[in-house]
Amino acid sequence: MPKGRLKVVRQPAYSPALNASEQVWNYLKNVSLRNRVFKNIEALKKELSKALEKFEQQSKLITQFFKHPEVAFY
Repeated sequence: MPKGRLKVVRQPAYSPALNASEQVWNYLKNVSLRNRVFKNIEALKKELSKALEKFEQQSKLITQFFKHPEVAFY
């Protein structure tokens, strides 16, 4: 296939491991918000928003989510 062309790959209907956004949630759960307890849902939303805003300055980290061995993007 010529370089720069798209390749269509059939994937299972439900395949969260192949979705880069799952890597984001995994990182938030296991790194950014690890071992945290929140008084209520509003406190969780506030901290989640802060964590997501930090991603804006971490383009290399986001790129790594797409290079994860289980994700189909390279």
